[in-house]
This record gives sequence, structure tokens and C-alpha cells, in this order.
Amino acid sequence: MLANKDKALMSERTITLADDCFVSDTPFAHSEYRWPMVQKLARTGRHAFLYFNKESALIVPRRAFETDSEWNAFYDFWQSKTRRSA
Repeated sequence: MLANKDKALMSERTITLADDCFVSDTPFAHSEYRWPMVQKLARTGRHAFLYFNKESALIVPRRAFETDSEWNAFYDFWQSKTRRSA
């Protein structure tokens, strides 16, 4: 069980991808991130990580996608945007 102060951080979120940015929405917050803000992109078999700095990242679990092709398309889009902004 999460403490009340952790609910905002660990809540479900919706990520909307766009050409110039991506948007993260939770029941507690709405945030827009421009692609140049991304410092590093990484992936394991179970998660994708979009790093903003050494201590902060957006983590997307693979289980958020129904198929491997959706998972790969999502990561490929991230890659194309972070390469362009680097």
C-alpha cells in the first residue's frame, strides 16, 4: 500500500506523443516535455526509461502495451525524437 504522499508519484498516467513534445497526464498533474529536455533513452526487457537527468526519468512498463509491435513502435518513436533533439 502506498502512503498518501506517494500516490501522486506512483499513480497511473497517460502519455501522449507529439512531434515536438510528449504530455504526461495523471489524476494529479499535467506535464508537457519538449524532446530536447531528454538526456538519455534506455530499455530493458520490461521497462523503457526516458531520462531528464541522472536522477529523474519517466519509466514506462512493457505491460502497458498489448503487443510486442506496439511496444517496439513506442520505443522506436522515442528513439527518433531523442536522436533529432540531441
